[in-house]
Amino acid sequence: MRRPAPINARLETAATNGMFRAVLTSRRCIVPMTGYYEWEDQPDGKQPHFIHGDGLLAAAGLYDGRQEDDGTWTHSMALNTRQAR
Repeated sequence: MRRPAPINARLETAATNGMFRAVLTSRRCIVPMTGYYEWEDQPDGKQPHFIHGDGLLAAAGLYDGRQEDDGTWTHSMALNTRQAR
């Protein structure tokens, strides 16, 4: 069974990570979204905070696709992320 594709590509390491290095220069995309989650550590676990605006937001992403043995295509996409400020 194939492992699930990662959903985040760290900006600091994408150029040197073998998983993203090949697509970094040729398969970039813009990902429209209504918001995203930031997680805050709490004593009783992590607390999600939904960050959003009044309209669409855009994130940078990387995508890839490959043809399977049965002729179908598998596509994957990862958002470029960085350490929170």
